[in-house]
Amino acid sequence: MKYPVKAIFGGLMGNIVEAYDSAICYYLATELNLYLMGNDGSKPTTILFIVFLGYLAKPLGAFLLGLFSDVYGRKNVLAASILIMGGATTLIGFIPGYASIGLASADLLLIFRMIQSMAMGSEFLNSASFLVESGDPATRGFRGCWSSVGVKAGYFVACVVIEFLHWIGKTQGGHEWLWRIAFILAAFTTVIGFYIRYTMPESLAYV
Repeated sequence: MKYPVKAIFGGLMGNIVEAYDSAICYYLATELNLYLMGNDGSKPTTILFIVFLGYLAKPLGAFLLGLFSDVYGRKNVLAASILIMGGATTLIGFIPGYASIGLASADLLLIFRMIQSMAMGSEFLNSASFLVESGDPATRGFRGCWSSVGVKAGYFVACVVIEFLHWIGKTQGGHEWLWRIAFILAAFTTVIGFYIRYTMPESLAYV
């Protein structure tokens, strides 16, 4: 695989994972409210507020990982961020329900969401920088646009996965745990994304 193609795949995959991990927290707000908060699921305002609080950690992550990328390289930080981000998302799928540990389930969601958001902080801009810095200066705009493509693709994948799980739940019934699958799937995309980023070459400008 040629250098520019490896760079594009590396930048693209992380943004797909980032958008997917973030989107499913919102798309599954009703389920999270029901099973982690013990509410009837009709008004998921509380769970959305918890998700929002976790989002506030994103600027801190952007600041720290942005500094680290200048010291340790774009490639290393991008590989670490996708691993941390996907790991936190996967763990959300294993949080015990409200019936088992009470409001501690909401506390765990907030902790994992904060870790997830911190890793997401520099994902888009750091990957865009990596793409722009890698390859022929004449095609910087083309390479840089793949960060946005990855974000939109991640939202699309999240929509497809959630709608499919909802369809299974409606047609089969009795599968209250189905929402967890969306989070656990992040483990597979994270492994793929980490491998791509770990094996891709460093940014030419950084080198």
